[in-house]
Amino acid sequence: MIDYRDLLKLPEFQLLIEKMRHTNHHYRPPNYIDRYHLEGDVWSHTAMVVDYVMNRLKSNKNELYIASIFHDVGKTYNHKIDDKERKIQFINHWFYSGNIFKEFFIENSLVDREKDIPYMFDLYRIIQLHHIDKIPHYIRDNLNRDIGFQNLNLLKKLCEANENGRITDKGISLSKYEKLFDKYRDLTEENFNNGYINVHFSNSDRIVGDIISFLEERKIDKVLILPVAPPASGKSTVARKLAERLGNRFYRVGYDDIRLEVYCERLMKGKKKYTVETADTELYHSAHRFVDKENIDIHSVLIDRVNQNIKEGTIVFVDNTNATYRSRRRILSSIEEKVLKICIFFFNISLKEIFSRNKKRNIKIKESVIRHIYNTISFPSLSEFDEIFVV
Repeated sequence: MIDYRDLLKLPEFQLLIEKMRHTNHHYRPPNYIDRYHLEGDVWSHTAMVVDYVMNRLKSNKNELYIASIFHDVGKTYNHKIDDKERKIQFINHWFYSGNIFKEFFIENSLVDREKDIPYMFDLYRIIQLHHIDKIPHYIRDNLNRDIGFQNLNLLKKLCEANENGRITDKGISLSKYEKLFDKYRDLTEENFNNGYINVHFSNSDRIVGDIISFLEERKIDKVLILPVAPPASGKSTVARKLAERLGNRFYRVGYDDIRLEVYCERLMKGKKKYTVETADTELYHSAHRFVDKENIDIHSVLIDRVNQNIKEGTIVFVDNTNATYRSRRRILSSIEEKVLKICIFFFNISLKEIFSRNKKRNIKIKESVIRHIYNTISFPSLSEFDEIFVV
């Protein structure tokens, strides 16, 4: 992977630096001073974090410097001015930062698209975890399931640098991270996921074969598969290929399928039926508006169908974006039977590739919507899933 000093010199990264320089922590006008960031703009804070890693931690870990450089870049994409509170909000910027890091390295060909993905996946998780106090407790309290011992130490150092790489008002305590890491203090290296246990790295060409081989080896009937990816990333293509191989053992369902079904039944009286494969963009949006206006609970419909098919021993594929912890938990917590939970994480794909695919689809999604979903994706955790396939 590129040395962080060379990374800082890249013209493409210089553009990111300019964005960070122009993203202020303070509200103007009238003035609101962020007491946790008196240093001002995002790049000033980032430079202080890097300086702390270099001169206080005296680290020689290139990956720690890269994580430090990217940890707050998400603030440049999702800052929101709150005129009522007279402040700037950076909602879920840690998730944005991880996805912008991934996009930057893939788009600028700074990694080997196959060989370096495990390494990238590690850094991606560390960047998203740097605000560990904001991560759901069921993931935060079981970090050793997701990351190795060395990566936990890397994360702790990033959190320490983030705390100290800033100027704050006197009297502000920033010791929350230390308490959150207390439970891991006495664990040894053997207690951590040091070898990608239950995480499998694949690619778009072999993912279907890898999943089918995995299922055949384990001879498990009740399986729930959740892809994690924005629109136009290949979810439905993988589902179609799985259906061709598995036949009646496979069932695919998603919110969009249900919206179109309800719309066709109620407004077209069932005379015409459209699916996500046959509908166009206009019909797709009409179905969305209709379901929202009628306040139809499509989630309950989806969960009923998922549970019914699981009871019948079918492999169920929930074809939603499943981008956030909340959206995934809403589904996973509603499953009535013990089931093998598999995630397919479409990690190794750039926004440029997604935008190109989107133009060729029968249903076209606004690029701003795709970008938002892409940037808000939270890494899939082994506290959520039994197995994770990273594509």
